[in-house]
Amino acid sequence: MVAIKSHLADKYIKEPPQTLLACLIYGTDEGRISENASVLARNWSEKYGDGGEIIRIDERALSENPDIVSIELRSTPMFGGRSVIRLTAGNRIKPGYISELLELEPENFLIMEAGNLKPSSALRKLFEKAKNTAAIPCYPDESRDIDRLVEEELVNKGISVSPQARKILQDNLGSDRGISRQELEKLALYAHDKQRIDLEDIEAMIGDSSRLAYDQLITLILSGDGSGALQKLERLLATGQTSAGLTTVLGRHLARLFKVRTMMENGKDAKGAIATLRPPVHFRQKDIMAAQVSRLSLPALKKAIHLVQETVSRSRRQSELEQTATERMIIILSQIARKGS
Repeated sequence: MVAIKSHLADKYIKEPPQTLLACLIYGTDEGRISENASVLARNWSEKYGDGGEIIRIDERALSENPDIVSIELRSTPMFGGRSVIRLTAGNRIKPGYISELLELEPENFLIMEAGNLKPSSALRKLFEKAKNTAAIPCYPDESRDIDRLVEEELVNKGISVSPQARKILQDNLGSDRGISRQELEKLALYAHDKQRIDLEDIEAMIGDSSRLAYDQLITLILSGDGSGALQKLERLLATGQTSAGLTTVLGRHLARLFKVRTMMENGKDAKGAIATLRPPVHFRQKDIMAAQVSRLSLPALKKAIHLVQETVSRSRRQSELEQTATERMIIILSQIARKGS
């Protein structure tokens, strides 16, 4: 029964105690939640599972069979060992139900993945206080976390990173662990024939034609032109770009707008707030960004950011619906932009 501090999570996941029956992984960084759950499942299975299975259970499986968690926790794998049950938490999961399962001290190991939970959350309290359980928070990466990702995805592959380039990466990555890794992987591919990544390489990668196309699409969305945005998306996808690329760029852009809007709420004018952003906003985009942030309130931006995160999560769970989810996101974001607040 322990609440793991965020900076100690990696160490705990690497060496989970043998007595651990269940672990709750929660927070706002969906990519980090998924990554930590995967690593914990693998490490626990290798140490204590003796070749048992790793089983995924989502909301759909629960709706079809409400007893599936209980059954899987108590079942012996066909080829022996102990299983790991990865469960996506939702409204169907009640803390009392989980508490009853843990009281039976099952042989198999339970990992629950949830969204952001307040300290008052009954589910979070259960895992922080119950016997042989743990709760691990996952929030956006800080500079030291980005540095570690840079080491793993670039430096350990023989590609050094200049201090200036590293600072830009620290400023631009971190909102979602999965997206951060994708961006670093793309950077590694871009610089595959180089041994060092400099500021110019990052500027070249994010300043290419695909980025310009994404920027134009985002401008249509945040001006409230949903119809034009959908037509632009169709043309963009026809050129080989992806919906995932759009959500990555859009999520980062909205985070910057939120930062600017927060400074405006504290008395700074739009242009002055935009001037503080790092990396700097391209001069051609400054007036566009000022118009966007002046139109959108903080609550509207919060709603927009949540919608993008929800779209990313849904696309990962059901890749075949990625384009449909993206189109839905564009329509709703355009409506938010027209209302402004």
